[in-house]
Amino acid sequence: MDITFVCDACEQSIAIDEAGAGSVIECPKCKARVLVPKQPQATTAPKRLESQTVTVEKILGPPLMIREPLRVEIIGVRVSWEDAWNATAKVVVCLAVFALIAWVVGEIVVAIMSGL
Repeated sequence: MDITFVCDACEQSIAIDEAGAGSVIECPKCKARVLVPKQPQATTAPKRLESQTVTVEKILGPPLMIREPLRVEIIGVRVSWEDAWNATAKVVVCLAVFALIAWVVGEIVVAIMSGL
């Protein structure tokens, strides 16, 4: 039985024999590395909109219902969204500290040059 799933990068539908479950393959369309899920993903037909008040939750479902953890690719390595966000936050904090130190040093240099 084939496992049918969607590429995270390009939304290409991919079918592979269930013997390949859990392996990493290359997407035939975008060449991204994709993890084959261990069990087939359920496919659901799109909901028909009725003539009533429509909310985002009725269309998309409850917030933060993700079938698999979000992943991003950094220099060819797939990492979780949380790890990428934490790394970015650390870089931003380091840059802010560096900017503060540069400003303090600049003020000291100005004070010395002006003769205090």
